[in-house]
Amino acid sequence: MNGGDSTEEAAARVGQTIDRYRLEALIGVGGFGAVYRARHTMMDRCVALKLLHRAGGGGDEERAARFLREAQATVAIRHPSIVQTFDFGVTPGGERFLVMELLEGEDLQARWDRGGLSGPDAIAIMADVLEGLVAAHAAGVVHRDLKPANIFLASDGVKILDFGISKMRTDAGPSLTRTGVVMGTPLYMPPESFQGARDLDARADVYAVGAILYQLLSGRPPHHADTYERLVIQIATQPVRPLCAVAPNVPVEIGAAIDRALAPRERRWADASSFLAALSRQSTPHAAATPARRVLWPLVAAGVAGTVIGVAVALVAWLAPDVPEAVGTKPSVEPVLSGPVTPTVPTGGFGTCAFPLPLTPGERAIGSTTAAPAARVPPCVDSDSPESVHRLDIPTRSQVRIDLRAGYDGVLSLSTGCDPSAPVIACNDDGDGMNHSRIDETLEPGTYFVFVDGWGGERGDYTLEAVVAPIASTEDICANAPMLPLGVEVSGTTELKANHVTPSCGGDPSGPDAIHRLDVAEPSRLRVTQVAAEDGVLSLQAGCGPGARELACSDDVGDSSHSIVLAEVGTGTHYIVADAYEADDAGTYTLTAELVPMAGRDVAGTRCASPGALESGVAAVDTFAATDDFAGTCGGAAAPDMVFAFDVPSRAQVQVQVQDSLFDGAVYVRSACDSAASELLCVTFRSAGGEEEGRQWPSVILAPGRYFAIVDGVGPMLFGRAVMRLGISPL
Repeated sequence: MNGGDSTEEAAARVGQTIDRYRLEALIGVGGFGAVYRARHTMMDRCVALKLLHRAGGGGDEERAARFLREAQATVAIRHPSIVQTFDFGVTPGGERFLVMELLEGEDLQARWDRGGLSGPDAIAIMADVLEGLVAAHAAGVVHRDLKPANIFLASDGVKILDFGISKMRTDAGPSLTRTGVVMGTPLYMPPESFQGARDLDARADVYAVGAILYQLLSGRPPHHADTYERLVIQIATQPVRPLCAVAPNVPVEIGAAIDRALAPRERRWADASSFLAALSRQSTPHAAATPARRVLWPLVAAGVAGTVIGVAVALVAWLAPDVPEAVGTKPSVEPVLSGPVTPTVPTGGFGTCAFPLPLTPGERAIGSTTAAPAARVPPCVDSDSPESVHRLDIPTRSQVRIDLRAGYDGVLSLSTGCDPSAPVIACNDDGDGMNHSRIDETLEPGTYFVFVDGWGGERGDYTLEAVVAPIASTEDICANAPMLPLGVEVSGTTELKANHVTPSCGGDPSGPDAIHRLDVAEPSRLRVTQVAAEDGVLSLQAGCGPGARELACSDDVGDSSHSIVLAEVGTGTHYIVADAYEADDAGTYTLTAELVPMAGRDVAGTRCASPGALESGVAAVDTFAATDDFAGTCGGAAAPDMVFAFDVPSRAQVQVQVQDSLFDGAVYVRSACDSAASELLCVTFRSAGGEEEGRQWPSVILAPGRYFAIVDGVGPMLFGRAVMRLGISPL
């Protein structure tokens, strides 16, 4: 066969015999070959036979090497979750074939496309995948291309397929990865794949499993963009949004384990067994004695939803299936509400201004507007519905969150009095669905009235809860600010907190904030990254409290949930403020702080002796920890810089672009790394958002040889992350 063979041509070979195998049916045709159901002519056993296309060009040798790699890798691993390989050979006509076990079922991508895959089923499937990876890594094999299409749901369990670009411990000689080619599927590839790393290890597979789980549990991949290039840039430069922020129904412990699998390589789970252990601890109390495959897989195979034998208490609520309500019936009130609420107060009826029902913080009240009067119209809706009134007493200045869950389209409002002329402090309709409304407010001591209303005349049963957190003074907040450790992702929340600080960027954000302390022992560069569940702002301050001097402020880096502060700081105590843009943006966040001495460190890619690589044409740049070694004719003095080497195989037009930069900088090309006189091109660039759309980047014509591209800041305090793209057009 050749690279242009059609499905019809492949099907025409059914009935032929390849070596000792008679082709009985065509299963499928892909870019590299065709797969048949075949039968061993002597042993009468059905198998799957993969027949490699002949490329008819320079790709034959590499295709053959990958084909052999798949055979060697799968034979090296003995595990039920790894597809078995029985035979490998070459026909007299030079066609290579691979014989594997014949599987019945479908791959995970097809299962996902059909819909209806529950969270527990997803965990069970990927636990089996991790078991297989534990065995693969123990045998010295890293898969490097895990994706839903390479995970097969067979009748006897999960099978990992396609080890064609795997890396084996015994590898020697030329690499199967060549300049300008990215191996794998970007959606599930770790950042280091696009940062020039050549030592991809087991943590690359851990990332892929985490990315697949993230997609299965949230309905969206960790990164998504409208072009391949933007996707690569996102993966290489932007942290993944915490799973709890996009899938709040996933148990916190499960989300945290998956978030760690998607963390930068140095903070990721070290191997598949560690990740598997973390998931198993949260999904079954007997994980140590019983592998995940034996406990959870039978439920997946049988298609059972909503029931798991032996699951931990943390997963019980998550396992409950979504049961559609019968047409014409009244929706039931949701039985469990968020927040630290304890007993339920069975009030059952409705309250009025003359006789309001009590709303006690920490207790859940049940009421009904079915028989209530319609005495007032809430300001956030234009309709007249019956309402129930509750009284809430606040003894000290507090942050208050009030949640309404109704069996109808409910509306929630808060007022300082009960008569229609009393000022309304807040009103909310459809907080995260028409059955849920929420109010978050800072309240002074006093008596307040909470109105449970409806839209368009709707009425029915409801539950109401109030969570009250007394607000400490700014002085107390500053005095007790927690220390922000270096290099460790720290989680926090701005929920039920007050607005103590107003950062200067983002248009005077007024949301609640959380303050952290950072002690600096020597003059240093500082980088703090924030990922917020909602719209967040990040501020660096030289002091804490009213009048404190702000050193840096960041809002909306890439999207509204990401902020990055870059600064040069002196010795002493500094304060990091994680802020919500508005009150309803309060939620969880993560902070990561990094410090490096002002002179930088001799890290990889900062010296001519150890330049970074531009093999894929896209490289992630981070000058934060780099030293200052170079300067170009268009700028680059007194700022840290990084150097990358690239090869031009023949005379070509070369263009170097720097995009999504966090700093103003310059990029220049030299033929000799340590010689400023060899500079061939120097181009300045602006930080992200400063560049005009459709900029025409200059290029230079280069003869064959090795060259060096250096990314630099154009002045002090100009450093950080960026993405460099190399374009080589042969002439």
